[in-house]
Amino acid sequence: MTQSSLPTPHLAKTHLVKKAELQKPALINTNSQPVLGYKLSAESLLEQHARGRKTFTRLVASKGKFVVQAPNLPGCNLSKANLWDIGLAKACLKKANLSEANLTRADLSGADLSEANLWKVNLNRANLAGTNFTGAFLGGANLQGAQLACANLSRADLRGADLTDADLRGAILDQTIMPDGSLHQ
Repeated sequence: MTQSSLPTPHLAKTHLVKKAELQKPALINTNSQPVLGYKLSAESLLEQHARGRKTFTRLVASKGKFVVQAPNLPGCNLSKANLWDIGLAKACLKKANLSEANLTRADLSGADLSEANLWKVNLNRANLAGTNFTGAFLGGANLQGAQLACANLSRADLRGADLTDADLRGAILDQTIMPDGSLHQ
């Protein structure tokens, strides 16, 4: 099977792409280890999302080089993406799939992650101040040292999440399922 005839399961079914838009996966060296991924500029990500592409798995960004000012990416699939140090302040990621994504030290302050799937996401030392997690699933999430001051965690599910050293000052925990499975009233 040739490269051009390979299926592209990472694209939404309704999105037609020109061959030139697709990049071959490449081995990208990260701080920890080489990973297979796609390089994509912030502008290209927004452009492709606007044209109907919703899935961007294996997207790699590091050291703040991938910064998008308040992107509007509702329903976007960024599962297993390596996005450490990314700047997504005030982003709209409502109903997005960020399961198993690496967002270590990311800036998601003021972002809308309501109803998002954040299963086993790594948000270690992330800035999540004022972020809206209403109805989000954060089961098994790594939130060690995360800044969650004034975040809205209403009806969020945190079962199995690690909140060690997380700052929850002023966070809204109305009907939140806590890491131990108890319901915070």
